[in-house]
This record gives sequence, C-alpha cells and structure tokens, in this order.
Amino acid sequence: MSSSDEEEKAKELLVLQSVYGDDVLVGDSVTDNDGAALSAFSVDVEVALETRVSLQVELGDHEPPVSEASSKAVAGFTSFVRDPRELVNAQTKAAAGVQAVLPTRSKSGRSLVATARFLPPLHLALVLPRDYPSSSPPRFTLSALWLDVEQLSLCAKALDKLWEDMAGNGVVFSWVEWLKHEAMALLGLDGNGYDGSDLEGGAPCLTLRPHGVKSAPAAENIDGCGGGSGSNGGSLDDVRVVAECESPNEALVAILQYAFEEEQRAFALEVHTCPICMDEVPGMACVAGVAAGCEHAVCRQCLRVMIETAVDSATIDGIRCPMPECRSELPAALIAQLVPSETQCKWEGLRKEQLLAALPGLCYCPRCDPASAQYRHSGRPLLKGTLCKFWEA
Repeated sequence: MSSSDEEEKAKELLVLQSVYGDDVLVGDSVTDNDGAALSAFSVDVEVALETRVSLQVELGDHEPPVSEASSKAVAGFTSFVRDPRELVNAQTKAAAGVQAVLPTRSKSGRSLVATARFLPPLHLALVLPRDYPSSSPPRFTLSALWLDVEQLSLCAKALDKLWEDMAGNGVVFSWVEWLKHEAMALLGLDGNGYDGSDLEGGAPCLTLRPHGVKSAPAAENIDGCGGGSGSNGGSLDDVRVVAECESPNEALVAILQYAFEEEQRAFALEVHTCPICMDEVPGMACVAGVAAGCEHAVCRQCLRVMIETAVDSATIDGIRCPMPECRSELPAALIAQLVPSETQCKWEGLRKEQLLAALPGLCYCPRCDPASAQYRHSGRPLLKGTLCKFWEA
C-alpha cells in the first residue's frame, strides 16, 4: 500500500460524494486476511432512461387469459348480479389517495404488462483493496430488483473490461457513469419502449423473473417481449451479482410505485403552463395527468373553479381535461382532493343519477326501492334486496 493509492482513494470518494450526494453511503471498514482495514462504501445508481421502459411478468398456465368480452361485460354493467346502485357507487367512490398505475393484461392474456419512466437504482457495493488503484481492482457486488442474474453478470463483465482498460487509475467513478448511461444499451433496453398499444410488436422490454431463473432467448419469449438483444451470454455462477426479485408480481408493483413517486417528484420541480389561465405555474401547484391516460398538467385552482362551476350548474359532463384533443373525464379521487366535501357530495349525487339513467332497461321497483316515498312512509324497515319479483307478480 502506498500513500499515492490512499490519496487516489480519498480523491475518488470525494468526487463521488460531490456528484452523487446521498446516493453514496460510506460503511464501516472491513478487514482483509492480514487484518488490515479496507475502505468500503456503496453507490445507488439511478439509471438514465431516454424513454419509458416496458415491464412484463409472465403468468402461469393455470391462470386463464381474460377475454375482452368478459372485461367489457363487467365495465358496461351488462350483468345485474348486484344492486345497480352498488355498481354506480363503485364508479363514484373516491379512492383513498393517489396511487400508482397498476399493470394490465397483455392482449394474449398470458402476461402482466406496464411501463415506467423511472426504475429503482442499481446497488453497487465496493471494497477497495490496499493496492487499489495501482495494482488491484475494487471488489464489488452488483444487485438490482429488475434485472436477473444473467443480465447482472453481463454488466459485471463490462465493469471488468473497464478496469482492464483503466488499470492503474481510479475506476469507480467510471463504473458508476457506465451503469448510469450505458448499461441499458448493453442489455438491448435503450430502444423505444412499449407504448401500451401493441405488446406483441416485439418492442424491447424487461421481463421480471425470480432470482436464479435464466433469461429466455428473445425469440422464445411470450408476447414478443424479451430481455433485450444483449440478454444472453451472462453467467449464473458470478457470485458478485445478486438478483433481488423473489416474486415477479410483487417486484412489478414495487417498481411501478417507485416510478410513480419519482414522476411526482420530478413533476413538482418543473414549471408548467396551465391551459385554462395560461399562467406559468410550478408543478407543486398543478395536477399531473388530470385523468387516466392523460398527461396534461392543469393548475389546482383552475380545476377547482371548473368543478365547482359545473356542479353548481348541474352540468357535470364538463368536468373533463380542458385540452380539446383529450377531454378525458376527471376521476372521483381527484375531485375529492380539489373541492370541499359539500361540493363532492353534490357531484356524487349528480353522477349517480347520470349513471343510473344510462343503465339499459333499468326500472325502479316501488316495493323495494328506498327512494320511493310510499315505501319510506310505510313504516317497514328498508330492505337492501332488489330482485323481489314485484314486476312478475
């Protein structure tokens, strides 16, 4: 160990901390076989994505595909197994808080698919030998929630190659930069991601697998969604890599929740033009994506006034995204966040009346409908059953 090696280590760690801040965590020193203390630290590497990344979880053969017809039947209330008012209540009930977008079934029904703009960071844990960087490379462990062992092994080999090219010089910063900007290209995942319209078009995407399960060749992957063109050639025996995915379904939900939180954080730091008042408004005062499938930003004050005006005039059809090319309907959860409870209750009543009026063939029964004045004054307790066969009597 030379003084120059110690100086290089200290300098490299200082550079990493100045660039990556809290993503660099200095741990307790470890000892080698001779009892000498070695510096150890870890870096959480946020992968830079140029486009949204597609995610897929393959479903087992025991889980039958969901047909499009059965999905439409439920969404369109074509089966009255329950009280129609219960179905309407489900459409107007505000969800508790804002939640991440959940995955959906692919067209074939054999997999769950989703897209994400952000991915959880790669975790690079390092121990610097006494003779680093003059002679020995850093010892490292690379782990991730969304890559399998084979893909992580490919990245580990690329880090080895970087050390061979830079032997005798500090390499950790170059490793972190490579993982951040070039790892996705090596794995064939830097192309245009799946946009939600055609999963079976063969767009590059990530298939989440339990740790220890080898990546399938892209041509054999279901729904045309492979691990990328570079997903083959890694090793399952590299002890330096750890695939953290134990349950693909749980991993997918965790990734989507992380991506959602990061999108909200990034949105809050940006400035947006409100399409209603045309003012430049900071993201923290706006709503990001006012409806499902909508990415338009509108300031909260304008949305609140728009909703209150529509409810007061009983014209709730106008409670939509203000962009002419969109006009998506605002969800109940967002309305509950923006307006007072009195306005929300009034909107729910109007919306229920609107949905009930749109149900085909719906008739009100004077015997069991709680809205019937004669029934309410009959002195009998209100019943919650609906199919009492009054009209068949």
